[in-house]
Amino acid sequence: MVICGLCHYRKTQLSYQKHHYQYYFCPQCQTLFLHPLPSNKELSVYYKKFINSAPQQERLIRLRSKSIIGKLKKLHPKGVSLIDIGCGYGFFLDEAKKKHLTVFGIEPSMQSFNYVKNILKLNILNTDLERFLKSNRKRFDFVIYSHVIEHVKHPKKVIYQLSKLLKPSGILYIETPNLNSHLFYSEKENYTFLLPREHLWIFSLKSFSKLIPSNLSIIQVNTISQPEHFMGILKNIFKNYLSTSTVQTTKKTQGQIQKPTTILKKIKYLLLDKILAPLLTPLLNKNNLGSILQIYLRKK
Repeated sequence: MVICGLCHYRKTQLSYQKHHYQYYFCPQCQTLFLHPLPSNKELSVYYKKFINSAPQQERLIRLRSKSIIGKLKKLHPKGVSLIDIGCGYGFFLDEAKKKHLTVFGIEPSMQSFNYVKNILKLNILNTDLERFLKSNRKRFDFVIYSHVIEHVKHPKKVIYQLSKLLKPSGILYIETPNLNSHLFYSEKENYTFLLPREHLWIFSLKSFSKLIPSNLSIIQVNTISQPEHFMGILKNIFKNYLSTSTVQTTKKTQGQIQKPTTILKKIKYLLLDKILAPLLTPLLNKNNLGSILQIYLRKK
C-alpha cells in the first residue's frame, strides 16, 4: 500500500511504470507522484548531467514573462521587489527589471549563474533555497517559483518556506505542469511531463488545497498551452490518419521507380504546425484545462 505524500490517502493507484520508476495516482487530491522518491545522491548525479533547454526557448520565455509580470503588477500595484527562486538563465528577471522592479535571483547551477551574473549583469546568488533561507533576512513583494515545485521532494514544506519570503500582501507565483489537462488525458503513459527523477510530482489545482499553508490564499488561476501540445493531442486523436499523412506513392515511369513524395508532409507542416496550431491552442485553456498551471497566491 502506497500512501499519498500530500493528503495521506491510502487507496492510491499504480498508474504508470517507466523503467524501474512507478507513478501513483491519488484520487482524493488529484496528484500523480513518483514512488519511491529517488535518494538525494541519485538526484545529485542526475542533475549534474541535466541540460537546461532555456537558452533555446529564450524568446518564448521572455514573451511569457512579460505577460506574467503584467498580471503581478495589476495584482499588487505597489510591489517593487522580486525574487526568482531557481531563476535559470534569468530571462524572467531581466524582463522584470525592464519593468522597473528591483530583482534578485538564486540559482544552484553554476552555468546558469554565470550567464545571469556576467552576461545579464543581474543580482544573483549561486545557491539553493535551503542555504539561502539560513542567511537571508530580506522580504519581497513578489516571489517567483516557476517549474520548480514538481522537482522537490517536500513541496508542502517548500511553499511554506516561500511564504516566509513575502512581505504582507505579497504575491507568490507558481507555475507547474497541470495534471487536469487535455494534454495529460490525451497522452496518458506518453505524457510529455512524465519524467522520472526530474518530475517527482504532477499536480492539479486540487492538489494545491493540500499544499497551501494558512497564511496564503489563491487569488488567480490560469492555464497556458503551447502549439506543440495542441499537435500532440491532435496526433493522438487522429493517430492513424497522421501516421499516413506522408503517404508514399510510387509509380513506375519509363522502367524507373519515382521517389516517395513529401508534398503532403510539407502541406501538413505548413497548415497544422505553423497556422492552425497557434490559432487553436488557446482553446485548450478553457476551464483551466491547459497544459501548464499558473497560480497566484497572496500572503494574508
